[in-house]
This record gives sequence, structure tokens and C-alpha cells, in this order.
Amino acid sequence: MIIKRDQPSESSFGVEPNDAIVCLECKALNSGSRKFCSKCGENLWHKCPGCDEENPISDAFCGSCGDDLAKTLRGNEIYFRETLAAAKAKAKELDFSGAIALLSGAENTNQIRLKSQRTEVTDLINAFRERRDELKTESNELLAKAQYYLDKSSFGKSLQTLNLIPEQVRTPEMIDLISKVQQKDAEFRRLSAEIETLVGKQAFLEALPKIEMLAKLRPHDTALPKLANDITQRLGRKVEKLRLNGKFKEAYQLIQRAGNLGNTEKTANLKKELEEVVWLTKYIKRVQTLDVNLISVLDYLASKTSIEKFSQYAEKARQRLAAATKKQIQHPEWTAPPEDLTLGAPVRNGQTVRQIANFSTIAMNGYDQNGFIVAAGLALQGLGSAKIGINLNKSQKKGFLGFGGRKSATEAWGIDFGQSAVKVIRLVIAPNQIVTLDKFDRIPYQKISPNLSESEQRSNMLQAVIHLKSKYNLTKNDLISTTISSSQVLGRFLYLPSTDEKTMKSALEYEVKLQIPFPTDEIVWDSFIFPGTGTEKRLAVITAAKKRDAERISELFSANGMLLANLQSESIATANLYANELRGNNANKTLAILDIGAENTNFCVIGQDKIWFRSFSFGGTTFNRAIGKSLLTTNEIAEERKINTKSAGKEIGKAILALRIPFEDLLAEVRRSLQAYQADICPKTPNEIWCIGGGSYTSGLLTYLRHGAESLSIN
Repeated sequence: MIIKRDQPSESSFGVEPNDAIVCLECKALNSGSRKFCSKCGENLWHKCPGCDEENPISDAFCGSCGDDLAKTLRGNEIYFRETLAAAKAKAKELDFSGAIALLSGAENTNQIRLKSQRTEVTDLINAFRERRDELKTESNELLAKAQYYLDKSSFGKSLQTLNLIPEQVRTPEMIDLISKVQQKDAEFRRLSAEIETLVGKQAFLEALPKIEMLAKLRPHDTALPKLANDITQRLGRKVEKLRLNGKFKEAYQLIQRAGNLGNTEKTANLKKELEEVVWLTKYIKRVQTLDVNLISVLDYLASKTSIEKFSQYAEKARQRLAAATKKQIQHPEWTAPPEDLTLGAPVRNGQTVRQIANFSTIAMNGYDQNGFIVAAGLALQGLGSAKIGINLNKSQKKGFLGFGGRKSATEAWGIDFGQSAVKVIRLVIAPNQIVTLDKFDRIPYQKISPNLSESEQRSNMLQAVIHLKSKYNLTKNDLISTTISSSQVLGRFLYLPSTDEKTMKSALEYEVKLQIPFPTDEIVWDSFIFPGTGTEKRLAVITAAKKRDAERISELFSANGMLLANLQSESIATANLYANELRGNNANKTLAILDIGAENTNFCVIGQDKIWFRSFSFGGTTFNRAIGKSLLTTNEIAEERKINTKSAGKEIGKAILALRIPFEDLLAEVRRSLQAYQADICPKTPNEIWCIGGGSYTSGLLTYLRHGAESLSIN
């Protein structure tokens, strides 16, 4: 509204001085010469949006272009109100950042004309910022409180506190925590309900692991350990009742499933006792060979359990063993052989040597015939009766294909340097051309220990050679064959095309350089090629040893006035003896020999047209260490316990169970050997596996090799 004054005058804004401008904010009248309201300070002029000319704020139309100024002001008013409404709506939804963004945009635009409106926008921005900060502080306090409840395993309170945080202000951290607490709370409720149901049904065995799970979820809950303790006591009484009733398997399974029933010392001892009885009960159902060890286990079970059937089994076993002894039956059977052969072939103790007359006199004099197998194979080679004529003593000449050397002799010595003694055999060819055992001897070393140094072992060997020379008056005219340890010999097997001798010799020399990982001037090597017909490939065997190791053995004899004729690996000496046995009806048989010595085991496969061998570090002392560790005893006592379990007395069960791990290790090595043989030589499994050597008499070994560890598992 413009009111005319009596004395108009020019003004800088094109309004007469006597004009009056009404302030739109406070409605006060102001002189036309004023730019701002004298009462409220509001702007009294604004530009026309059409021509940018200044006009009094109360004018309805532009004085220059005639634009509708009132319409523009109405639009500005609508924009202001709508912006305020939108910002307040966002704030109501706690989206203070969105509300502040809207108001900040309005604050910086020329669509808001009035100072009071801008002030209102600014004040509202500040209020929203303050509320946003307050809400953030409140949320962080709730988050800390929820974390506190979570640490105390109060999942319900923690979740309830987190739910107080408005969704609009939840951070990713808060969202993750809510999800975590929801899962834990759901798991807690589920386990609690299941435990309540199971306890109500008295299904304590099923309830116990759930209680343990809940205890891990709520470690501060003192009621759970009390409940678990109560249940374990009930289960413990049930286990004891089963044990007293002779239900050892059920008792053991219960104590296994119940998680050791609290892990007390009493429970641990009870578990060991049950495990021992259950394992031995299963063991006697698998044992094939009837001997004093089996009887001692049956007696032990009878005394341990007071179950009459074990006493009956023991008496039955005594009667059968006495009858077998009377009939001179070797290795009488207690149970039938397994149908499912774990190694793919029957496993048995080494059989009596048949092709050497008088060989049984070794056993008659109280010695183990299997201990003289290597020596017998060496003596056969001295007689020229060995199938494989490899000789690592290079002072002796022979034909290229492995035949020849000295002319056939009528007598020869085989000397086997073992781990604890020297075994000696003298074979002669009788007038009827039958190979006959003439002499045998066993000379223990002066020092016996599994940890002897190389110099101490050499001293043992030297003293034994001196003793032999003196006792049997050996000279350089005696034909002597001896061993070099299989651990010092490398063996390689390959098939060569059947061709002339010169070509095959070149091929072998090439293979030696290729496959033996030592310079040729540092080794001694020899080979044997199996006979073949036509153009078929022929199996070639190469053995090599370090020249230094071979010379040291030869020097033992030459320094004492004797001459060494043959130097052979233990494996090939064994193969030569059993190749001699595979005649007649057994000519097409393939035989695997597992020779378990004190420190090393030799695995050898021999057939009419094949040989393969492998050595690995495993022997009787491995069994001794296992028993010694379990019984806390010496190596000497452990040696006795592993062969004669009865000597273990009340610890017979511990002694047998201690052997399970080394048995499994040996079984794994035998399987590995068979796989390598099948890959190198023949895909077929040998017809039989014979166990020889001192370690083969370890109680329970044949049972493991026949049935496999899996069949004896009690879990």
C-alpha cells in the first residue's frame, strides 16, 4: 500500500520522498527513502524477476515492466512453507541430515525474501543439528550398554537394548551387532528348549553335549556346570553298572559318547580300563595263531573281568596248543584266516627251509631259523646255487649277465652281520648232490645298543670276524660270502629290450650314470638280467654301494688272512634263498618276504622271472620304544614284553595296546612297498607274504597285517 505525502522528493530507489512503504513483516510505515524497515530491519525493496529493477516490497506490479510482483512473493511464500514442512517431516522421521540439507538449500537461495524467514530457517538448522548430535550420543550409549549385556551373555537384554536404537541412525557396526545377538539369542533359546525336553525324558547322554554347547555360549551361567555335573554323575553310575555286568563294550561306548564324563582322573582311568578290555576282546577274536601269548591274554581278561567265558577260552586254548605241540604242528591256528585280506595276500610266519638238508637242526638247538635266512642265501651264492649272482666285491670276476665267477664249490660260508650278532652258516654239497647244512653259529656282539656309533659297530664286526677265524680256522682258501647292509645299497629295476650283450651292457652303464646319484668312480655296482626268450623285454636289476663302504667290509677279512668272495645286499641274499625254495609246484608263485630286523626292515619280492626289494627305517627297536614309553621300562625289558606278553603281568593290556601305532606305521610301509612293486614290476599282488626276522615275533603283529588296523578299531 502506497500513501502519498504532501512534499514528494527524489530518492535513490525511484520513489518519491513523501511515499510510504508498508513493511510486509511488521506492517510498519516507512519513508520511501529507506531501504530497510525502521522497526524490524526487514528489506523494503526487491528486484523484479523480469527486469531486475528495484521495487518497493509492497508494490503489486513492477514499475518498469509491469510484472506481477505479488505473484512472485506468493510463490516465495509457498516455497518457504513447503521447504519447512518437508524438513520437519524428515526430522520427524529422525532424518536430521536430510532435513538440514533441505534447509541449507533454502537458506542459500533468493527464493526466500524475508529476513525473518531466513532467520527461522537458520534457527531450525541449528536445532536439527543439536538434536542429531544428541541422538548420536544416545545411540552410542545404548550400543555400549548392549555390548555390556552381550559380554555377560544376557542376549535378551542386549537385543532389547539394541532395539531401542532407531533404525534410521543405526550404523553398519550396530546392524552387525544386532544380527550377531539375534543369532546367539536364537541359539540360546533353542538349546535351552532342547535341554529341557531331553532332561525331562531322562535322555542324559543326548543332553550332555548340548549343555556343554550352552555353557560355551553362556560361560557366566553357574547353573549349567551344576546341571552338567549332575548328569555326568548319573552317566558315571550307569557306566559302572554296565562294567560290573560285563558289558564292557556298551560301557566304553557310553563313556566315549559322554565326553569322558567330566575328565576326572577316575573317569580317565576307567576309560583306559574299558578300552583295554574291549580292544583285547576284539583282538582275541582276530588272532589266528595259537600260542602262549594268546593264552596269557585270555588269562588276563579272565582275571580282569571275572567273566567265565574267558577262563573257558583259555582252557580250550591250552588243550589245543598241547595237541598241536604233540603233533609237531608249527603255528597252529586259533581262528580261521580272514576272507578280506587287507594286503591282498595271505600273511604268515616264515616257513621252514626245505631245499637245504639239516636246516631244521637250527631250531632243534634253540635258535630261530629265520635269523639264519640271509646267511644261508649268502652261502648258496658261494656254492654257485644262487639265482641272482650280483657281487659288489669287485675283486671277483663274473660274466656280464650275472652268472659265472668262481667255479662251482662244494662248500661255502655265509656270514650275516646283523644288528646284535653275526649269524654264520656253512653249506656243503653232499655226495648225493643235496645242499646240506654243515655248521651254524651265532656270535653276539660285545656291545649291543640301538644307538651305537659307526666306529663301535665296526669294532663289534671286527671282533666277531677274529672270533670266527679262531674258532673255525678260516683261511684265504675258504669261500666266504657276506652282507653289506641294505641301508647302504641302492637298488634299481628296469626293463631292457632283448638284444646282444654289448648293447645291453652299454644300456646298463648309461642307466647307472642316470639313476645312481653318486659319481661312478665313488661307487661299486653290479647287475643281473633275468633270462628271456625271443624279443620280449628282460628285467634288469642294478645294485650299487659306495666304494668306501664295500672296501671297509672286505678289509675286515683281508686284514685277518681271509679272502672275501662275495659281497651282497641282505635283500638279494634273502631273495636267493627263497628263489631256491620256489621249485616244483611253487615255481610259478611270487613270494613277498618281510624281514623285520632290529633297526631296518627289508621288503623283498621274488618270483621265477622277477625280483624287487626296498628297505626302510623300521625295526624291532621301534616296538621296544613304544612299549618302553607305555610301561616306563628299559629297552631290554621291553624286548621281552613284546615277544612274551605274559611277562608283562598286570600290564599285559598296556603292552599290547602300546604296539598299535607302530603296527599301523609298519602296515602303511608294507602297503607303500606293494604299491611301488606293482608300479615298477608287476601289477599283480604277490601270492603270499612271509614274515621273518626278530621283529616278526612281536605279539599281535600278524593279526594287524592280516586284518588291518581298521578291523581292530574300537571307536
